[in-house]
Amino acid sequence: WYVSYFNKRLPGLSITGVEAPIAWMVRAGREEFESRLQGRIFLPVRRHGKLLIFPLEAGDYIDHLVVHAMLAGRYQYVPRDTKLPRMCAWILHLDNDYDLRYFDERRMGRAYIVRDEEFAEKVPRWAEMGPDVMSPDLTEEEFVRRISKNRGMIKNIVTNERVVAGIGNAYADEVL
Repeated sequence: WYVSYFNKRLPGLSITGVEAPIAWMVRAGREEFESRLQGRIFLPVRRHGKLLIFPLEAGDYIDHLVVHAMLAGRYQYVPRDTKLPRMCAWILHLDNDYDLRYFDERRMGRAYIVRDEEFAEKVPRWAEMGPDVMSPDLTEEEFVRRISKNRGMIKNIVTNERVVAGIGNAYADEVL
């Protein structure tokens, strides 16, 4: 849902200002977060597992803002003068006079800034993740092959990111 929503609004927009009121939720640190995102242009958003990935054009390379919202993380895409929510971790001011904001009442979410070659190094468990649950490469045959390697309760198997990425506890019951 987020991918579709953001892809109708963000691609092509530039970031004109960056704030990180709760800087520790941004694993790059406030200064790096602000400097690496300032002036960048949004490309189409994607997801992998429980991560939302915002690719940002930066001249001859692409930075990715990777967000794991955990249980309580939420986004706002609102006019700039909209009142800030409580526990707003970061704000991206856009060239259309809107803001993209991330807030998290429980302060559990995390954001990372990475280049293509840095995902495995900077995003926890990236290298161990299985295919995304919505990937066309995850065919029925591939899914069966992946789960049949494991023993145990099916819910524990399908929520294991190494088997398939993107099915959390909240959705596992519905899926099963």
